[in-house]
Amino acid sequence: MISVVISAYNAKRYLGACVDSILDNDMTEARILIVDDGSTDGSSRICDAFMAKHADVQAIHRENGGSPAARNTGVAAIGKPNPDSWVWFVDSDDVVAPGAMGALRRLVSETDADAVYFGYVPFDDGNEPDWTSEQSIERKTLSREMFLSGTYSFQYDHYLWRFLFRSTALERFVAWRVEHGMTGLCDESYSLLEDLVFIEEIMQGACESVEIVPDVLYGYRQIGTSMSRATSPKAADSALRAVRYIDQFNVAEMDWLPKQCMQIALLFNAYRAAGQSKDASGLRIDIKTEIEERVRRIGGVFALPRRLIIRYLALKTGLGDLVLHRRGRMLRAEEK
Repeated sequence: MISVVISAYNAKRYLGACVDSILDNDMTEARILIVDDGSTDGSSRICDAFMAKHADVQAIHRENGGSPAARNTGVAAIGKPNPDSWVWFVDSDDVVAPGAMGALRRLVSETDADAVYFGYVPFDDGNEPDWTSEQSIERKTLSREMFLSGTYSFQYDHYLWRFLFRSTALERFVAWRVEHGMTGLCDESYSLLEDLVFIEEIMQGACESVEIVPDVLYGYRQIGTSMSRATSPKAADSALRAVRYIDQFNVAEMDWLPKQCMQIALLFNAYRAAGQSKDASGLRIDIKTEIEERVRRIGGVFALPRRLIIRYLALKTGLGDLVLHRRGRMLRAEEK
């Protein structure tokens, strides 16, 4: 059984396309759980309409708590885990590829891994995904150490929707979190880089191996107002906390520098997400200080990859702030 958990908050514009893309697949041994996370735009009615029409769709309504909280609610509704059941977290503004469910059923029948990691295609809002896009990854099974090593070099992503997880691995993960003084599957305190925290934790605590496959099974819709692109001091603070949090997980010596560079890259994104308002000035200073300290820690700016050297120099000279300020002004003008 594959359980698809969709977290939906004010997703009226895209939710129908998301759920339809899944239902257009062969739903044998599959079901959809849509978690309405306190929507106020009519998404709740869409959830209920799908449940009324399709026996393999369940709608769950809860107060707004963010995507991690909604995912926790969805997983709790699945029931007792077993080795033959799997969980897929899908975002409500994205779509699933034709034939994806059949491909996943085949893949899970062929692997002993705790997770399957597959390809995706990005597409702009208003367009359709190009499902013929080829992926540069090859099929193989990696230990959790090797997979994490690949994330530090950006060979692999942290996006949760790129994974299918064995439900028994998720059960072990919850037990590991409880053992370490935490609760639930997903940490509900994060609103940005929550997937980074999840993948770091589950690889440390429960996932022994990952099956890498080149199959393109997911369409990632690129929206200008999405959390990953919009400015939000709350999201920026979440990203800063997430980057600091994963410092506690030890890595092999060869992975230390790549991990530090990955964290610095994510901090640059957090700095952009903080925005240029006066209210966020203190947060911007904290993030800038964190970047500078980490650059010192790795031995200086020239230890960074070239693309990060450019961003660091822009940050130090103030050019980056000028660009961000101008970009923000242009976006506000477009909104008017």
